[in-house]
Amino acid sequence: MHPHDRLANIIKENLDVLEEPCFFYDTDFDGCASMTALEKIYDFLRIRTESCHINYSDTSAAIRFAREKKPKEIIFVDYEPHEKEFEEICRHAENVIILGHHQRPDIKMLEETDKRVKYLNPRDYYDGNSKRRGLPIVYFLNKVAELYGVDTSFQASVGLRGYGFSDLAKEIEEKKGLEVDIRKVQKIISKGLMLVSYRLECSKYLVDALRLSKNYEENAMHILSERLKRPDPEKEPKDVIYLYERLMESAKENIVIFEKEGVVGDLLVFQLKHSNGDYFEQIKAFLHDPIKKGLHNHATDLGYYTSLSINFIGGKRKASMRSNNYTINIAEILKKTFEDLPEIEPNFGGHENSGGFVCWQEVLPDVITAFANNYFEATEQNIRISKEDLNGLNDNDDEQKELNC
Repeated sequence: MHPHDRLANIIKENLDVLEEPCFFYDTDFDGCASMTALEKIYDFLRIRTESCHINYSDTSAAIRFAREKKPKEIIFVDYEPHEKEFEEICRHAENVIILGHHQRPDIKMLEETDKRVKYLNPRDYYDGNSKRRGLPIVYFLNKVAELYGVDTSFQASVGLRGYGFSDLAKEIEEKKGLEVDIRKVQKIISKGLMLVSYRLECSKYLVDALRLSKNYEENAMHILSERLKRPDPEKEPKDVIYLYERLMESAKENIVIFEKEGVVGDLLVFQLKHSNGDYFEQIKAFLHDPIKKGLHNHATDLGYYTSLSINFIGGKRKASMRSNNYTINIAEILKKTFEDLPEIEPNFGGHENSGGFVCWQEVLPDVITAFANNYFEATEQNIRISKEDLNGLNDNDDEQKELNC
């Protein structure tokens, strides 16, 4: 049996024993599409479920949800919890399944010491293809759904494309004979990223949009379009598209320029400068759009391979990066970065081609500088900088005082 099919069978065996599962799912496209697949599976089994979003930058909603519901059967979907949140969320749990694809040796150790925990990671079911290590969770949950006789191919296709794995999406589409309008799917991805980036709790609308669609891209687009105009009908309406475009304009004005001539290399650093309390809770929508949405000239003229964006969240700085340089490992570069800065509390995570970190404003230049130097070394660029070479890292304090993220 192929390693991927073996993992799908193991996941199914673990799902089969659950009677009242409670899901905590990541807010990215892998997490939301995975949650959709699980909802469709348990709808088929006629088993009641509950769920709540969770994100590495904000676990407060999930912790409140767990305190209220006291779930006994928990599945973390595309999310590997850290120690503190695990203790809070799993306080009453008797059975915990963790579906994640990061490099997390601490979770492997947790599985050994806590008999409630089952950690299922695609990295442990590697098929030998270097481009297929640590594949998205939705790819395997689609296989699990097939074992139940449930069709989640469209949802998996959109989820995989939204997560940057179009080759896997094509594999599923060809197998199922799906005729997918790529332009419409890209619009779904753009709208979904924008909505979830505005408010993490809006991830439930992305899950609903995917669940209520079969092959009909228009259904998902209509749901997401309406939510973007007014995310929460009970609150003052906000046009998220307008806020997004305005913030993208600020990103163009707030590119971090390396003052030292020739230092830029192929790394693009930009920050999102909020105003009037109109802020976005995460920045993945912006990471997917720097080439298309106004930073195109900077990226193409200088030949960037990696973009790093900085958001301002409640006094802290949340940085995320994406790279199309497939010879590097962002997670390893981040690990080396914080090893070089032992005085700074490490708060980071990542994959081969994406990652992020959280830090306080006062140490942001140190972290950016260390990351840049480790990145340049990993990409064999003969560049070395100091934090004095950075220009444009605006602390944005005046405009952040009113934020309560």
